[in-house]
Amino acid sequence: MLDWIFIILLMMAILFTILCIVTDWGIFWNVVFIIGAIILFFTLGGGVMDIETPYTMYNSTSGNIEEGFHTTQSSTSPYISYVFNFMAIVMMFYFVGYIFYPAIKKAWMR
Repeated sequence: MLDWIFIILLMMAILFTILCIVTDWGIFWNVVFIIGAIILFFTLGGGVMDIETPYTMYNSTSGNIEEGFHTTQSSTSPYISYVFNFMAIVMMFYFVGYIFYPAIKKAWMR
């Protein structure tokens, strides 16, 4: 089930990226698609990383309280996380350029 959710989120992120670059539905929808792609790529990047959860438990054998970290590892390569986070950062730069380009162009043409 998680594989299908991952695939759907990846397809949505790619779709939002294409829609924000190709379509001309106005600034509102382009910003919505850019922010949606950023959120999805960061979510995918965080979803494939190793997750460490601290725990405290009582060991009934020794009678001691033990503390440590439980690591949930993903079966994917950590480089996939780097790719997704890189795509999110690229989309953030695209967002900044998209928003501030008219102001920069106007100031440059003075």
